This record gives sequence, structure tokens and C-alpha cells, in this order.
Amino acid sequence: MSCLSQKYAIKYTTLCWCLMITLMILFIIDRFTTNIWPMHFKHKVNLSEDNWSELIFFIIGLTAGRILLISSSFIWLFQCRCFWNWFFEHKPKWLIVDDIMHDNNKI
Repeated sequence: MSCLSQKYAIKYTTLCWCLMITLMILFIIDRFTTNIWPMHFKHKVNLSEDNWSELIFFIIGLTAGRILLISSSFIWLFQCRCFWNWFFEHKPKWLIVDDIMHDNNKI
């Protein structure tokens, strides 16, 4: 490994956690703003401003749905053995990967 690639090296687990958290934040922001991926929920819901518990439940439900969407996709991806075996053999030089199956199970 060259000196330049060691200087800018990133651990595999750090990259995965950053990617997962970034996607969760982007999907949650998308849910409350543009809603590019509506998931059969295309109309606005009229929430009464007097009932704060309804509003909090609605926000928690929408946020939990987006978190579940990302986390279940990553769980499936991390347990897919063929892709990660190929990825380990062809990984970029700036990525530090020790035992990819152990790291995936730990994440």
C-alpha cells in the first residue's frame, strides 16, 4: 500500500456506518419535504394542531418507517455472501478491510 493511500485510508466499518446514517438522514428529510419515494402515501394528511399526540405519533411513525426501510435493506446487503466475497477481492486501495464477514455480522 502506498504512502498516499495509507494517509487517506478509511476503515470498512466506518464507511458502512457513515453510509447507513447518511442515507437514513436523507430518507427522513425526503419523507418530510419532497417525498420522492411516496410508498402508496401520496396525499397530505390533515393533522389538527390541537392534538399534539397525533402529530408526535405521525412524525415517529414516518421516521420509523424510513429507518426500517434503510436498516432492513442494509441487513439484507450485509448478509449477502457472494457480493462481499467479490468486493473483498476487488476492494479499493483506500479501504481497510480485515475480516469482511465478521465486520458485516458485527454491524
